This record gives sequence, structure tokens and C-alpha cells, in this order.
Amino acid sequence: MIRKILTVPNPVLTTVCAEVMPNDPQIMGIIQDLTDTLLAQTDPEGVGIAAPQIGKLIRIFIIRTESDKILPFINPVITNFSKETYFEKVPKDKGILEGCLSIPQIYGKVTRSYQISVSWTNSDGQSQTQDFKGLEATYIQHEFDHLNGILFTQHCLEEGNPLFRDTKGKFEEIRL
Repeated sequence: MIRKILTVPNPVLTTVCAEVMPNDPQIMGIIQDLTDTLLAQTDPEGVGIAAPQIGKLIRIFIIRTESDKILPFINPVITNFSKETYFEKVPKDKGILEGCLSIPQIYGKVTRSYQISVSWTNSDGQSQTQDFKGLEATYIQHEFDHLNGILFTQHCLEEGNPLFRDTKGKFEEIRL
């Protein structure tokens, strides 16, 4: 079912989420709701969504991989962060500004590790461990932050990076 995406300043978005029992029968329904909600997003098209964004304070998120598969993460833990950052590794003209379905039309540059190692439980209840790099690593770090009540704008402000508003395809810096 497509769910309403919570937007700032909803306090759920800045609340730390609780772990879930991987065999809880409600999990598959939440993963399906996250998938339906993510796939329904067209302007902009989403690449990930976390349970708190649909009002569920549990440690689940999904990402759309670069091969366009939906990958669910239950109780994820990032076990290793590379020292090398995404912006150090990709050409300057290929870097992306992060956005968030819960903060419509706002974008900013966030320093993220280029490669990470993640442990999680999949939707079949099996433990997984995998390394991710590039954009997928960025998506996972962004969604993982949601589980800890952290929004990308907090990183932008802490790093001293400007925020931009998308007004009809033109990015204008927001003066704070």
C-alpha cells in the first residue's frame, strides 16, 4: 500500500528507531508498503526510503539498487566506513547533491564514505554481510541515518555546506 511520506518538521523523522524481530509477520507488510511508496515517487524519483518516513519507528529501510532491484535491510549495521569519500573518488562533475522525500525540493552536498560494509537481516530472515560502494553506499548511509533520527540537512549544516531549493529545475542557494 502506498503510504503518506512524513515531512519535516514531523518529530518522528528525528527519533531513533528500535530494532525489530526479523521473524515478525508485520515486517513483510512494512517492506511492501515501503516498496509501493518508493515506486510511486516520480517527482523526484526516490532511490530509498526508511520506515520512519512512513511513521514506523523501526530499523528497516529499502534502496533501489543501480540494477533497479529493491533491496530491503532489517536491523542494518554499518560495520566499516572507508576513509575515502564519495566526492574524492568521483569526478567533480559527476558528484550528486542529496535530497530526501521527507524534505521536498531541498538538496545539499554531504560527505559520505565511498565504500561501506553492512550487516543486516534480509526479508527471508537470513543474515547478510556485503560491501557497497559509490552511489549505493551513499543511499545506504542516507537511509541508515534516518533510522538514527538524522536528516541529511543536519550533515550539510555541520559540514558548512549550503542547501539549495529546486525551483522548477533551477537550484537556488538557501540563505540561513
